Amino acid sequence: MPSAMPPSASESLQVTVPPTSAFSVSPVNPANPPVVLSVPTPTGARRLFLDAFGTMNELQVQDTRNTFPGWYVTGQVTNFPAPTSQPAGDISGSLPGWTPTGTVQGGAVLGPPVDVSNPPSGPTSEPLALLASAPVGSGPGTSTLGVDLYWSFRATTRQGRTRAR
Repeated sequence: MPSAMPPSASESLQVTVPPTSAFSVSPVNPANPPVVLSVPTPTGARRLFLDAFGTMNELQVQDTRNTFPGWYVTGQVTNFPAPTSQPAGDISGSLPGWTPTGTVQGGAVLGPPVDVSNPPSGPTSEPLALLASAPVGSGPGTSTLGVDLYWSFRATTRQGRTRAR
C-alpha cells in the first residue's frame, strides 16, 4: 500500500526588490549660471523693438517611479527690475517666445513652441508655458530639457544689466 505522504521537497525562491523610486528635476550644470540674452546691434532704419536671443540652461528630469503616473515641467518668467541706471520702469516678464529642445525618454514629449504675440496664461500673474510632459503610463527614464529663447522689447528701454527668474 502506497504511503499517504509524498516525499518532501523544497524549492528556493529569490525576489529582487527594486530601490525606492523617485522623480527629480535638476539643472544639468549645478552652478546654474544666468542665461545671457544677446541683442544684435540694430542696423538700418530706426526700430521700435529690439530682439534678444539666448539658450536656457539645461534641466535633467529623472523618473524612476514604477507606477508611471506621468509628469510635466512648465516655465514662467518674472519681471526684470529696472536697471539701477534707469529711474523707473521694469522690463515686462511676459513670457518670451521659446522653442523647447532636448531629448526625452519613455514616451515623454517636448512642449509646443510659444509665440511672443500669443503667450499662454497661468495661475499667477506671469504666463506659464509647457516645457515637456509625459502622460500617465509613460515617462520613465532620464530626459534632458532646454529652451531656445526669443524676447522682443522696446528700443527705448534704457541700457543696463538686469535679472529675472
